Amino acid sequence: MLILLQVTAAEVLPPGLSIAVKSGKITAIGEQLAGGPSTKVIDAQGAYVTPGGVDSHVHLDQDNCPTGDKWVSGSRSALAGGNTTIIAFVSQERRHESLLPVLEEYQRRSRGQSYVDYGFHFILTNPTEEILQQELHVMVEKHGITSVKLYMTYPTMKLGDGDMLEVMMRTRELGMTTMIHAENSDMIDMYVFCSQLSHD
Repeated sequence: MLILLQVTAAEVLPPGLSIAVKSGKITAIGEQLAGGPSTKVIDAQGAYVTPGGVDSHVHLDQDNCPTGDKWVSGSRSALAGGNTTIIAFVSQERRHESLLPVLEEYQRRSRGQSYVDYGFHFILTNPTEEILQQELHVMVEKHGITSVKLYMTYPTMKLGDGDMLEVMMRTRELGMTTMIHAENSDMIDMYVFCSQLSHD
């Protein structure tokens, strides 16, 4: 079905242009686009027509970061806010020697539960040699996961400098993005300790 959207907001496109959409894809933008008998016309005068947003930092049904949202409520909220894609975190715990069962569990939680398109980032807390040399490649090639997150703080998640460097060297080879939760854990611990002393 062809859908014509009349866009009149000058800040987006010149007034009077229409957008033709077929099978979920934009097929034409222009003036006085021709339609057929099955064409559905949506008048968007006075409104903005924009691409769907991508929220690339989402915590849903995550083991180490409890939130009020599971996949159904979180993805519905994303859609209500104009986001059509979300990228959620998959969290490896220190005890996990492999990423594959962890990913399978998070895929199970999300399967059939999302109102929007989605993908995953991997939080790495135990970057074993097997993970670095074999599994990250599988994540990229087979599962489309192209980013990881590393933590410099929180005892159950933080990595030392050596591990962080090893991960970053490997992700660079694979063309992956590496995000870092960057805080100085020792300074934070010292501040908390001194604050407690001053209240005693």
